[in-house]
Amino acid sequence: MLVGSELAPNEERLIYNLSTSLADNFNIIVFGVRKKYPSLNKVQQLVCKVKTQSSFFGYLAYAKSFYAAIKKNEVDLLLQLNSPMTRGPIVAMVSRLTGIPYVLRIPGDKLSIYQHTSGITKARNYFENNIIGVALFKRTKHIVVVGEYLKSRIAPLLSSGQNIYNIYQPLDITAFKRAFSKSHYRKALGIPDNKRIILYIGRLSLEKGADILEEIICMTNQASNDHLFLVIGEGKHKPSISKLENTQCVGMVPFLEISNYYLAADILVFPSRREGVPNVILESLICKLPIACSEAGEMPFLVSKPCKTVTDYVEKLTNTEYVAEPTSTIEPLLKQKTIRQQYIDLFNTAIDLQ
Repeated sequence: MLVGSELAPNEERLIYNLSTSLADNFNIIVFGVRKKYPSLNKVQQLVCKVKTQSSFFGYLAYAKSFYAAIKKNEVDLLLQLNSPMTRGPIVAMVSRLTGIPYVLRIPGDKLSIYQHTSGITKARNYFENNIIGVALFKRTKHIVVVGEYLKSRIAPLLSSGQNIYNIYQPLDITAFKRAFSKSHYRKALGIPDNKRIILYIGRLSLEKGADILEEIICMTNQASNDHLFLVIGEGKHKPSISKLENTQCVGMVPFLEISNYYLAADILVFPSRREGVPNVILESLICKLPIACSEAGEMPFLVSKPCKTVTDYVEKLTNTEYVAEPTSTIEPLLKQKTIRQQYIDLFNTAIDLQ
């Protein structure tokens, strides 16, 4: 697997779950981290010592380091796990030089990132994702997407000789099954038991709708005072959100502990502007946690009544009779044996066709 220098919690969790699921079939090596993650101690982690990877020369140094690691280790398949548009060309280049097949995984809608930025950042995002990224798609034989929405965005760009696979991310479902009462989890986390707990998990950024979250909190506070917004994540909007009434910003939480917050909450709020299939939605569905989310990405396929306005969010968040989605929505999509077999079949196919 080729990854970026720093792993976001959802990426760390993905590697953990994927490597656990495939441990009996594949020997997995993770390249690109700047430090070794204790949670991933069952897989071989190759630390990349290139300090600055965002510059042109840093990017070349990263590619050189990856190529050397591949030559040193006996590798049968390359999997681009995250940062597909920026790291993807490295995988393609090394694959061409070594003859090792590779799989490109696209977890989210990268083609719309530029729409949520401005100025130089918007131009850079468009160049990286909609020009370099699309060119990469067209040269990749095996592409994994997460969800039918993302598949509908990528498939029209591909030719008949390319393979696109819709495979959901593997999850540790047992961690999200309730073992104790809601009060038990709240006591363990120091959360008040007499409040309606509204949970947010994600980056506090513009594309994740952090500014919308602020509006939601303010309007909910006007409508009620018997709730607490529990906000997990970091980002530039955290200082302003942390000042709002009835709000507690927790910061980052290790992924092995995150399920406790779901099981302590009454409802999830997720006003993101750009998504594929968010882990937070899947995990909320597993926990049977009611969801107030946007219409981005795959969410309308998973949640029956997504929100269009701030008022829609407030109505759901303050409605104590609003219930979780039926489990029939998610159970067929998250059969771990099926997901495991899909990855095994994909990897074996990629290796055999090379």
